[in-house]
Amino acid sequence: MKTAKSDSLNKQKTVAGKIVRVSAVKTLQEDADRRVERPLFDIPSEIPGSDALPLHVPSSDSKESDEIRSSKIEKLYRPLSTVGPGEPTSNQTEWTIAALQAYAFDHSPTIQQAEAQMEAARGTMIQAGLHPNPLVGYEADTVRTLATKGYQGVQITTPIVTGGKLGLQQSAAAMAYENACLAVRKSRADIATQVRDAYFDFLVSQERLRLQRALARFTDNIYRAQIEQVKGGQAAAYEPLQLRVFGSQARNAVAAAENAQRAAWRRLSASLGDPNLEPLHVVGEVDRAVPELNFDSARNYLLETHTDLLSARNSITQSRYLAQLEYIRPRRPDLQVYTAVQHDYTGAPFNTTYNVQVNVPLAIFDRNQGNILQTQALMVASDRAFTDGQNNLTRQLAETFSRYQTARRHAASYRDEILPDQVRVYRGVYARYQQDRQAVNFGDIVVAQQTLGSAVSTYTDALGDQWQAYVDLAGLLQLEDLNQLEQLAGVPTNTEPIVPQAPASDD
Repeated sequence: MKTAKSDSLNKQKTVAGKIVRVSAVKTLQEDADRRVERPLFDIPSEIPGSDALPLHVPSSDSKESDEIRSSKIEKLYRPLSTVGPGEPTSNQTEWTIAALQAYAFDHSPTIQQAEAQMEAARGTMIQAGLHPNPLVGYEADTVRTLATKGYQGVQITTPIVTGGKLGLQQSAAAMAYENACLAVRKSRADIATQVRDAYFDFLVSQERLRLQRALARFTDNIYRAQIEQVKGGQAAAYEPLQLRVFGSQARNAVAAAENAQRAAWRRLSASLGDPNLEPLHVVGEVDRAVPELNFDSARNYLLETHTDLLSARNSITQSRYLAQLEYIRPRRPDLQVYTAVQHDYTGAPFNTTYNVQVNVPLAIFDRNQGNILQTQALMVASDRAFTDGQNNLTRQLAETFSRYQTARRHAASYRDEILPDQVRVYRGVYARYQQDRQAVNFGDIVVAQQTLGSAVSTYTDALGDQWQAYVDLAGLLQLEDLNQLEQLAGVPTNTEPIVPQAPASDD
């Protein structure tokens, strides 16, 4: 009699070098047979949805009433989710770009830090022009001479700065103060650029969401219309499903646009210096055309007003003041004046005596050669840095200007030419499909609809590129008011480039 264990062993079989059960072998064989029997263009079973049941549309010649048949067809096609116009923001106060910039200026720690450093530089400038304080002390001389107190009294030592060195020191410090003021202006321009970048990003995200919602409603309408075509026997059963796929994809795009808008608001609130700020009612014309600018006008404005160049010019002037100061030091040395007023206790008539000393260093060994050489070299370096700064800014402007003009043209062509033409194409294809199924098939509608949706998506991307280039150009030009950009659309002005001026010689 066989045991249960031996029966189990007899039901096993070696397949591909492995011990498997007979039932498993049978299953593997059935799967192989099914793969062989599948049609050449059948959907692979690995793809989700490959097990979906085929559509069975009731025939129009059945004994069922039109209402029953229509109801059965409706059940074959699930409705798409509703896409609304969007929820309005709770804050209905309109916030323009100017208002947002003003808010950021009031809350920016970067600007506050730059203003504090400017005030510190002002203090340094004041201090550099102050005359050194005299030294006051008590002096006793020849004490215990003839057993007396000697000479007792007070003494004053006063440095006297000559050659206008205090004026040169203060003038050099004034250039540092001017640069600190320029740093405040630069920090305001940087904050304005950050706000504008986030502002236009938010506006573009709003526009993208608005258009994606419109596309989603559009696909829903076409989907519903195609279902009606199936009911009338004028369309194949699969056609609405293709449109439903587009509808679902459009709703996914709406969800992505909603998330992008939330992220854009968080970036905007952070750029305002208040990341916990509730959503505001931000307004602006994101679909408007931007001006075509003149490169020469923009370059002249850039080279005249950019803080880096103005700061470099101040550094050149400062280095010349310092070079002149170091040249004067050994030639017009400072004086040390010593004065003492003492009472004579050594003998009659015990008069009050006066002592005066005037000291001046002799420039024999140290003629300040090293400092003079250093300041002269720094003056040359500052001058070359100024020229290099002009070249760098011109290169940046050339790249940014080209990107601005390209993005401007790209957005305008989609807004004024491509999208209107594609709308006409879609309407024409769909109307022709309704009139003559032999001339236009369903695939032509699918292609036209997909092309229109792709064009809308490209248009919103072009808007984003346009406003990014707009912000970059305004940021490079350091414009605090965006209306100034409109003024650069004219003819270039005959302005001369910045030429640093040397201070008047005091030699």
